[in-house]
Amino acid sequence: IVTHICQVCEEQKIQYILQGVSKVYLQPHFKEMDAFYAGLEISKQHFCYEFMPEDLDVYKMEFIAQNDQSREICASFVTPDMYFMVDPRHNLNFELYARAETKATGILHALQHLQLPVTQSFAFGDGVNDQEMLQAVGCSMAMGNAEASIKNLASYIVPAVKDEGVAKGVYQ
Repeated sequence: IVTHICQVCEEQKIQYILQGVSKVYLQPHFKEMDAFYAGLEISKQHFCYEFMPEDLDVYKMEFIAQNDQSREICASFVTPDMYFMVDPRHNLNFELYARAETKATGILHALQHLQLPVTQSFAFGDGVNDQEMLQAVGCSMAMGNAEASIKNLASYIVPAVKDEGVAKGVYQ
């Protein structure tokens, strides 16, 4: 299914990024998507720019849809075993990922591997894609820029990322 989605996106000029367990895969000609991640100050250390989608184990895809037609195409990729989320801040980015593999399940797998109890875990979130994760941990922290629904779930509210909210939350 990933290969098919990539083919459709290439044909329709919809930029996408593929996320695996330890690598992020981005076509080198997807300059807008690359700039988006650079703007978030995300390290490119684990980005791969040369890959074949059919060779990858992908758990999440993100898209930039510039218009209504692109948004409809992205929405058409959804199946019952997938989550689909629109970034409400700008209605431009979309996320598609398997219901079986979420941020919450990732944290729970890591805790199990490290033999740590859930009560000793914490997470930070600011968007609806963080809801399940915040509910799964022992201590949840919403960023100051989070939506009200996310703040209502959180054990604590910390300053926004740009105001060093994660660091301040860790030290609390």
